[in-house]
Amino acid sequence: IATEDDGYDVTNRKVQSHRIDYNAQKGDIWMEIAVGADDQLCQRMAFALSKIFATSTTENADTQSTETNIVVYDNFVNGCFSTYKDITKRVSFNEEMSTQLTYQNNKAVHTYWHRSNSLAWPDENYARENLQLHNIGLIKLNEDGTPIPDIFGRKISNYEQKHIFTVAKIWTGFEPPPKRGNHEDLDWSLHS
Repeated sequence: IATEDDGYDVTNRKVQSHRIDYNAQKGDIWMEIAVGADDQLCQRMAFALSKIFATSTTENADTQSTETNIVVYDNFVNGCFSTYKDITKRVSFNEEMSTQLTYQNNKAVHTYWHRSNSLAWPDENYARENLQLHNIGLIKLNEDGTPIPDIFGRKISNYEQKHIFTVAKIWTGFEPPPKRGNHEDLDWSLHS
């Protein structure tokens, strides 16, 4: 027997006569937890961190599997009182982030050369994003946040293209994990 709550029950979704809006489901659940949870300071920290790191749960092509999207935000909730380094690590090793910022299945130059006898340069998107937004920023700054000028009064860059390429080499070899035998079976895809 279908009830009003069955719209949020993935196991019963095939019984439903109407199409379930999974994006609305994510928003409803987030609002209920963020407003009603006992750990309000942690919830507010998680929300602030979600605005600093460029993650988006709306970009996931798999609208039926909400877990990969929820894990993005859970990283902020679970690490709300940890170090910035730990948060950066949690975000960087998240499957959703690797998909959005295109370093999933990124090829290492040396390894790809020996396997296929052709060159493949690593994608530089996340390396640039990491340097620019999550770490040192575009330009050198004084303690008070004002730009440090060079002898000609121009702003000094924190990094150059060669640095981005070097950092991009780190973000290789990330592949999606194999599908687990639970709710992920419902979308019939090969990866979670």
